Amino acid sequence: MQNAKDALNNLSYGVYVASSFRGDGDDLEINAMTVRMVSQVCAHPPMLSLSVRKNSLTHEYICESGVFALHVLAQDQELLAGHFGLRSGRQMRKFAGLHYKRGETGAPLFDECRSWMECRLRASHDMGTFVLLIGEIVKTGKGNFHDRPTLIYRKSDYYG
Repeated sequence: MQNAKDALNNLSYGVYVASSFRGDGDDLEINAMTVRMVSQVCAHPPMLSLSVRKNSLTHEYICESGVFALHVLAQDQELLAGHFGLRSGRQMRKFAGLHYKRGETGAPLFDECRSWMECRLRASHDMGTFVLLIGEIVKTGKGNFHDRPTLIYRKSDYYG
């Protein structure tokens, strides 16, 4: 299967941050993670898919709350992508010191992005170590960097 892995390494992806929450009030917990496998699924109603690690804290929060937000990162936001992607929310509070607001669904939103989309979870499919989530987009917004190109992930950019 090495040939398939080599071929897949030639794909490029946008870089995104998926956020969600569990609890409320004093028991509110929020988390987010960097994701790259995102795709539009349907135009009417508007839906997207994203693939997340099954054992991630953000996946747990999405399953519990039934909602998530997807933030589209802009070029030059590699540090923000790393902040949300290099360590687990089980090890750190990823939103500590970051300005965010709660969206219509309750999902945490931040404006340091190109745009964001709030979604209600419509389906979840076990794919081995990852889960494919399907979300219906219920609200969208522009971020502070809406005029910049999308941050693109290519394995060769990060791993030579």
